[in-house]
Amino acid sequence: MDVETRLQHAVVMKRVRIEEFFFDFDKLRRGKVTKTQFESILSMLNFNLTREEFTALAEKYKTSDPDFSVNYKAFCHNINSAFTTYGI
Repeated sequence: MDVETRLQHAVVMKRVRIEEFFFDFDKLRRGKVTKTQFESILSMLNFNLTREEFTALAEKYKTSDPDFSVNYKAFCHNINSAFTTYGI
């Protein structure tokens, strides 16, 4: 089972709205946080990720910004797809 599928299962079981955790770090609602903030938020959510899993997620959702931001909106959209089917 890949890491995102594991996270989807955890979010469904805990019934967590993960976007709300990101809002505290993204005051301007730009849809991105730093890599360090991304790691902190996943830790706050008690997602037990290895360093390799975290790095893979950060790489997958990184923005084109030179500061290596992470696009949390895309991440949340993918994880929350376990709850609903978008575009119906």
